[in-house]
Amino acid sequence: MKPFSIVLTINITLFLVIGLFFYFVANRPELIPLFTGIQAAFNLLGAAGFWLDRKRDIMMAFVWGVAITVVVTVLGFYLMNKYKHLVGVEEGYTAMLQTFFG
Repeated sequence: MKPFSIVLTINITLFLVIGLFFYFVANRPELIPLFTGIQAAFNLLGAAGFWLDRKRDIMMAFVWGVAITVVVTVLGFYLMNKYKHLVGVEEGYTAMLQTFFG
């Protein structure tokens, strides 16, 4: 397998795991772009490591991984900013109930 397909598969899998976990399990979709940004940092660390090791094809796969994760992160932050009024509906409802009964 080529390094690009391996890095792409790992990144897509991490996108899926991060998205599903923070959307369905933790119910905090606003954290998805933050963790894809952390994923971009790990891709950058991999690119730097293989640049030092002089393995150009693996380094370029990680550079493409950085580019893909940065695009997904920026798109995620844009969508969260655009639809911020829809995020945290349950939190606002529970805070409203607490002030009503408390």
